[in-house]
Amino acid sequence: MLDNQQWDFNHPLRQHKHLTQEVMEKIEKAKISMDTLRETSADEIGAWIKFQKMGAVVKRCAEEFPQLDLEVSIQPITRNVLRVRILLLPNFR
Repeated sequence: MLDNQQWDFNHPLRQHKHLTQEVMEKIEKAKISMDTLRETSADEIGAWIKFQKMGAVVKRCAEEFPQLDLEVSIQPITRNVLRVRILLLPNFR
């Protein structure tokens, strides 16, 4: 946050230098979340921001943003002891 002079209410994709100010303003105005950007096709993103060519760039930047998948399993062993297994998987390029 300090390095990029970015506030917590700014969209996380502001960290990418490949995206212009205009594109970032459109993404923030539409309030598109990172999860939505990762799950949506590049054509749809281009239609949302009304800049078809940048849809693929925004999609690639969203996929490069670090995200972890978390799997947890809890198993009781005794009344006072639990076995907790946590699996963290990286989900980004």
